[in-house]
Amino acid sequence: MILINLFPYREERRQKLVQKVLIAWMVVAALGVTAAFLVNSSITEHIDTLSATEKRNKKTITDLKDQLADIDDIKEKQGMVIKRLETIADLNQTRGQTIKIIDALSRSIPEKAWLTEITSLKGKILLSGIAQSNADVAEFMKQLKQSPYFSSVDLSKITQTKKQDQKLKGFSLDIVITKP
Repeated sequence: MILINLFPYREERRQKLVQKVLIAWMVVAALGVTAAFLVNSSITEHIDTLSATEKRNKKTITDLKDQLADIDDIKEKQGMVIKRLETIADLNQTRGQTIKIIDALSRSIPEKAWLTEITSLKGKILLSGIAQSNADVAEFMKQLKQSPYFSSVDLSKITQTKKQDQKLKGFSLDIVITKP
């Protein structure tokens, strides 16, 4: 005898297959939603971290700018202090130089010559005076050139003047001061 199965088994198989496919799709969709949520939360956390780092960096930059401004002020003050110290050192070096220069001038001037004006400029002295002869002026210049305090002695002008019935020579000298 032949047995015939009359139950609708194909229909049941098809429904089970559809259920399996639907379950698989649901699992894939759930995994996709979960993965998207995890990726979204990871990206959001990374963005929050970067925002916090940016805020910290901006604060650090403003602090460093303030410190840089303070450093610039300190450098400016340091430059001023260095200038003052250089001026003080220069004054200490040249403290007795004026006295020595005047002493050298007084030792160099001949008996028959007189100084009428002494003008001091930066590193220069302008002398005006009267002498009895050109030889006295030349002797004065020669004595000044031998002094260690003067490097260049130039006669800028010489004129003849008359005082109390005597013929005198008026002269002007340009002298460059050196540090011995």
